Amino acid sequence: MHTGYFDGATNPNPGELGLGACILDCKGDEVLATSSYRPYGTNNEAEYLSLILLLKMAKKAGIKELECYGDSKLIINQVNGVFNVSDKFRPYHSEVLSLARFFDAITFKWVKRDLNTRADALSKAGLSLKYNKPKSASDANLRRENETCIPASSDERIDDKHTSSVGFLGVQPSKTGKVRVIPNGNAGLVIVEDGHAYSLNLSTMQCTCQAFTAEKSCLHTVEAKKLLRQSAKKVANPNR
Repeated sequence: MHTGYFDGATNPNPGELGLGACILDCKGDEVLATSSYRPYGTNNEAEYLSLILLLKMAKKAGIKELECYGDSKLIINQVNGVFNVSDKFRPYHSEVLSLARFFDAITFKWVKRDLNTRADALSKAGLSLKYNKPKSASDANLRRENETCIPASSDERIDDKHTSSVGFLGVQPSKTGKVRVIPNGNAGLVIVEDGHAYSLNLSTMQCTCQAFTAEKSCLHTVEAKKLLRQSAKKVANPNR
């Protein structure tokens, strides 16, 4: 069975929302992670939207058995039928239950905040995505499509036109060849490598990989900064 964690962040409350979710396999290895941004809402709305994000990500990956963990007692108890659901949260609650029907086995459990640090970091990374707001309705639709990381189990292989991007990001093709760099909005990338998916925001230089979460820096951001510096030099000196 896979394990999923979700968390929501607000700045302030109510205010801008950051959503975060990640999925671990049966060995405890992270296989998917994602962050997302919403312009306005409350902390409880952020929690519900993060849970919905988690369920959609798991469904898209074809995961059929999932344990969901969140640190909001309100959302966990409402989804489990322990607490009554107010009219304000009923649409979110209904969507969670609708998505839950896709799974063969699914549970919703509360976890202490200090055991939910990965999803917390992803939700805070989601707040930074406000610097990459869509310019049009079509851009917004494209961004929503890209918010959930694509599972790395796909057989799609990297082609020549992507090779330079992969090299610049410090990600070399794995033994299976299943490495992809996917555009994610105007200033973001999703890196899919060896069963893991990472979101890299080029505007804020934040990455959802575990190295960045722990150290605030990672090989992906280091290589991306080098790429941007090289690009800036080429623009400043086009004849060189």
